[in-house]
Amino acid sequence: MAISTLENIEALSLLDDLEPNPTRLCDLSLEKHIRLLETFKSWKDIEKGKAKGRGFGNAQILNPKRDSDIYTKAEQLFKDISDSFGLKSVHELRIQLKDRDNRPHNCKLDFFYPESRIDVEISPDFHKSYKLVAIRDLLRKKLLNRQNIRVFVIRVYFRHGKTMIDVAKARKVCKLILEAKSSPDCLTYWI
Repeated sequence: MAISTLENIEALSLLDDLEPNPTRLCDLSLEKHIRLLETFKSWKDIEKGKAKGRGFGNAQILNPKRDSDIYTKAEQLFKDISDSFGLKSVHELRIQLKDRDNRPHNCKLDFFYPESRIDVEISPDFHKSYKLVAIRDLLRKKLLNRQNIRVFVIRVYFRHGKTMIDVAKARKVCKLILEAKSSPDCLTYWI
């Protein structure tokens, strides 16, 4: 027998009565925040008749399977800058990381530079305003840092109907990647 959403909410409201000193939301780990937000997101999607969320931005329209040979408009702008510096990256690299609770998280890195172990994420402004995505991005950055992968975020915004990126920051990041030494975690370091 399926329990309705209303019954779930009523059951959750009784949880405060079980603990004399309930945990505050700000005391939860990033991992628990993600699980809570994903649960709330799935309820929202179920209400709209969807089984699962569709993804975000023009990546869903132009590149739903996250093919490494297809770039969104913002990614293409960054790729052009990266190519002008002569840098070689892996686009849409899929990796799996485990959090403190030993739960796996599948991550897709926008631009990964293996020799310097640097990840460049192309991040539209809604990544800050949509809480689930903002917390996911924080967790991903934390998990990648544990694997000695540095993460840089390039802001994407829209002006006069055109997709724009923070070109000055993109150039600084590319210059930093160019000057970075090979990481001991990379095979080229040892060759």
